[in-house]
Parts: sequence; structure tokens; C-alpha cells
Amino acid sequence: MKHMARRSKKNSRSRPKYKGAFKIFPALFAYANLHILMVNSVGTSPWNFFTAGTKLNPNIGSWGTESGQGGHKDIITLKELIAGVQTSSSPTESPITQIGNNLMASWPNLLFSMVGLRIAQKVIARTRVRTDINKLSDALGTSQLVRA
Repeated sequence: MKHMARRSKKNSRSRPKYKGAFKIFPALFAYANLHILMVNSVGTSPWNFFTAGTKLNPNIGSWGTESGQGGHKDIITLKELIAGVQTSSSPTESPITQIGNNLMASWPNLLFSMVGLRIAQKVIARTRVRTDINKLSDALGTSQLVRA
């Protein structure tokens, strides 16, 4: 007589309690990575890159240059990138060429910033910061919306 195979139990872990909650740390580190990449490639923050010359950021139109830790960088906006013409200091070069030049000028800063951010992410994962933020979220009654 053949025995029927036992049914495998479903995963013994229960479903996550806070499935739809906004996770703070992944969003924080995603923005930090984006900021590092944008500052070193187009020479400005993500906010200024996307909103330059719009009603959200009307005082910033075409850019010039700035000197930062990574050396001399031409600032490029989304408006210039879409138009394909840089209206700032190097109008003879395309924005794509200038992004390459910016990356070549600031690659050490980009490299060390990304490595430092990864180290910070690992260190924070081993601390009680997440637990404390989650306790605060529970105390405020927002645990279904925001988690660390």
C-alpha cells in the first residue's frame, strides 16, 4: 500500500504586519545615492536639476559653473539635457559630453561617497535606531503608515 506524500506546510512565518507602511531608511538611502550621483554628474542637487526654470524653482534658469570637492563642474539642468544644448559656461559642448567630463573630474569623490554611504548603511543596520523609530511610530499611532 502506497502512502500519500505529506503536504508541505506553508511558510511558517506569518505575513508582515506592516505590509503597506512607508519604509524610512530605504527611502533615505535611495535619495542619498541619487543625490551623490547627481551632484557628481550634473553638478547640482536632484531638486535643482528637475525643477530649474519651472514655477517650482523660477530663480534658477541656466547655470554656470561651480567648484566643489570633486573639482570644477559645469552644472546641467533637465531643461538643458532635453534641449540638447547647454546654456551655461560651455555652450559648444553637449550636455551629455559635459556629464562625462563632470564624472571624470569628480570620480574620486563619487567613489568615496558611495563607499561611505554603504558603510553608514551597514552601521545603522546594527544599531537600535530602527527599533527606536518603530517604537516612536507605534507611540504616535502611525505604525501602519511609517516604519524604519
